[in-house]
Amino acid sequence: MKVTITQYRWAGSWGPFRIKTVCDECELSQLVINDLVREKFAGQDVTFEVKEWLPNWWRVIWKGAWHAPIFLVNGRLAMQGKTVDLQKLERMVREELAQ
Repeated sequence: MKVTITQYRWAGSWGPFRIKTVCDECELSQLVINDLVREKFAGQDVTFEVKEWLPNWWRVIWKGAWHAPIFLVNGRLAMQGKTVDLQKLERMVREELAQ
């Protein structure tokens, strides 16, 4: 089964609104997840994508996610608002792969 990890980072613009600050949690999480995918899931159908939060807020708000960084695994909310919890993320990815 294909697994997609999506991170919505604190960035982007929407209409007249623009995010001008940098999110350290977003940056750190992005690096850590890239390493996780490369090291733990090499050769498996696991991809990682990063999207800006502000132009996509409406995509995640109905999932109960509003505080970037937001992490989804195959569209399911994994966590939000803090640096990624690698153990939880890895467990969710392995559950998806097992299906």
